[in-house]
Amino acid sequence: MIRLFLAPIAGITKSPFRKLIGRDNVIDYAYTEMISGVALYHLDPKALSLIDIAPDESSVGVQLVGGDPVKMAEGAKIAERWGASSIDINMGCPARKILKSDGGAKLLLDLDRALKVFSKVREAVTIPVSVKLRKGWRGRETFLELSKVLEREGVSWITLHARYVEDGSEGPVDWGSIRRLKEEISVPVIGNGGVNKAEDALAMVEFTKCDGVMLASGVLRNPFLPRQIRELESKGYYTKESSLDRINWLLDFCHEVKSLYGDDKGAKYVKAIIPWILRDMSSSSWLRGYILRLGSLSSMMEVLVSVKSKMGRGE
Repeated sequence: MIRLFLAPIAGITKSPFRKLIGRDNVIDYAYTEMISGVALYHLDPKALSLIDIAPDESSVGVQLVGGDPVKMAEGAKIAERWGASSIDINMGCPARKILKSDGGAKLLLDLDRALKVFSKVREAVTIPVSVKLRKGWRGRETFLELSKVLEREGVSWITLHARYVEDGSEGPVDWGSIRRLKEEISVPVIGNGGVNKAEDALAMVEFTKCDGVMLASGVLRNPFLPRQIRELESKGYYTKESSLDRINWLLDFCHEVKSLYGDDKGAKYVKAIIPWILRDMSSSSWLRGYILRLGSLSSMMEVLVSVKSKMGRGE
């Protein structure tokens, strides 16, 4: 069975989302949202709130980002105390504000700093430490060189997003880089990038021989993707989700969110998810627009229940 990882996604991978995506144990490992290691070092309340690992959750890691080795190490200690199963160091984020702090993809241009950050974090905690990186910057591919050094220093696994930094999340995906990495190092390699349907996950593993697949935007577009991958693995086919399935998923999600965050705070969170889940439904633009104008989670749920009822009557 393919080991499936749920990527850290800003504003999305909070506890309710992780629980629903991983329902029926279809996800092997998940992450909180990416967190600034420096912010944790300073005990920033917002950063601390992102370590939202529920008592009934297991195998949830915390991904830290930053370029200060000492503060990243202290942040990792805090994440471990707060329940992280592992620490992942982000060395691939292309966001401008992250690059300005010498973190994320900036570390792909400064391998000495990257190694110092990893070593300090590894020394600071007792849980596994992994790294997520990209191929490199155009004209300077550093993923193989850096990965070999990280392997010698004791990295637990490496996730490779098979795009250049400049490509963001929409550029061409080079699965060949994942295969090259798998051939060059002995620690587990997790592939990331270009998995939008169940067939993609199986094709990535077949082509690259990677040890697992990390799902990101594909899960946002289709929250049933992990289940469909499992079905395709075991049966050779999978059931495509219907529009009614998507509405039911959203209702389950709203219930989870409301129980944890309440009506008003929960509404803001759900609004970040709604456009993704509804985007592939036929004639859904009016529904997305209408729901996004509502102010409370309860009112959103009333609309979804009404839509579900009309679908049940074939309207």
